[in-house]
Amino acid sequence: MNNTSMREDVPSIPREDAVELLNAFLETIACPPIDKSLMAYCSWPELFSSSCGPFHGIGCQAFTTFRMEAWVWDQWAVVFTGGKVCKTGEFAISANWKQ
Repeated sequence: MNNTSMREDVPSIPREDAVELLNAFLETIACPPIDKSLMAYCSWPELFSSSCGPFHGIGCQAFTTFRMEAWVWDQWAVVFTGGKVCKTGEFAISANWKQ
């Protein structure tokens, strides 16, 4: 992770990269592309029961907090942490993004 990965106001993935990822995803489900000016950034701390956090892999069984981030447009988002993408697809802040 970089020095800014735990700051709420500094995205670890630029808006332009998120737009490219989201437009590639929307193309697969026949949705029109989006304009980058419509995307909003949000971040929140999330607790995981493994040191791998939202990623698959071998880690220790220890509660670990990750700063989750998302570039959101309508009900679609690119969710990431520390510059690594976790999910691209449907998203609602009030719902469980891991579904």
